[in-house]
Amino acid sequence: MRRDLRVLKTILPAWAIALLRRLRDLLRRGRQLHLQTPRARREAALQELEALPQRPLISLVMPTYKTDLKYLREAVDSVLGQHYPDWELIVVDDASGDPALEQALSRYDAAHARIKYRQLEHNAGISAATNAGMELAEGEFVGFLDHDDTLTPDALLRVAQALAHDPELDVVYSDSDKLTIGGVRADPFLKPDWSPVYALGAMYIGHLLVVRTAVAYRPVARPVVRAAAFVGTAAVVGSVVSTLPPACHSVIVGGVAYQECGTSWYRPYYSGTTINYTVVNPPR
Repeated sequence: MRRDLRVLKTILPAWAIALLRRLRDLLRRGRQLHLQTPRARREAALQELEALPQRPLISLVMPTYKTDLKYLREAVDSVLGQHYPDWELIVVDDASGDPALEQALSRYDAAHARIKYRQLEHNAGISAATNAGMELAEGEFVGFLDHDDTLTPDALLRVAQALAHDPELDVVYSDSDKLTIGGVRADPFLKPDWSPVYALGAMYIGHLLVVRTAVAYRPVARPVVRAAAFVGTAAVVGSVVSTLPPACHSVIVGGVAYQECGTSWYRPYYSGTTINYTVVNPPR
């Protein structure tokens, strides 16, 4: 194109050359915009999908309770719009007693083979509803969605790519953002790589969180966190094992993080890839 312009400069006036340059810039901009269209993004995603060496089934569990139908439909439709096709969605209603909600979920269940709907007879809380959904999960991995979450179309594809990059991963989590009523992104949460100290005071790995199903079901006498991958710019780190007894919770006193386990208190310190705990007197 540059060579053609040099030739044309000898035979065309300056205003014509300026017009040709403007047309060239518009064509370049048009090609860039085309690459950002939903169709172009889906075509690119299909190419990435074909490059995956493995495509594990991801079971998404979503508990609901008196959910606004607008947000429910947005959540379910965002799953239906995933570029990655190997998923199932398990929706468990925690005895909302809402006929409109039940009707909407029954329609999704009847229309889509990958969607399962279960209604609990008695209100049991979000944890029990999630566990009820996990009982129906058939995937090698299970993901957790709130009833008002919305996934980007490439969300599960990025998870699958992280799992393909390191097949030993047990946990994958991603960045998240909040949407205004008008659907505008307004509060991005750009998360760090796995940080056991940060995890003591913040549940930052949710939205979106995907866990190997065998690990999620594993009965343990003490909490264990295995390798976690960050879907973004951070790298994967090694195993982290907590040696605390069960039924502990984090407490921050004077800016210091402690673990309160019944009548015993522990203070964590990070050594290599392991969190160790020292028994301390209860802080005042």
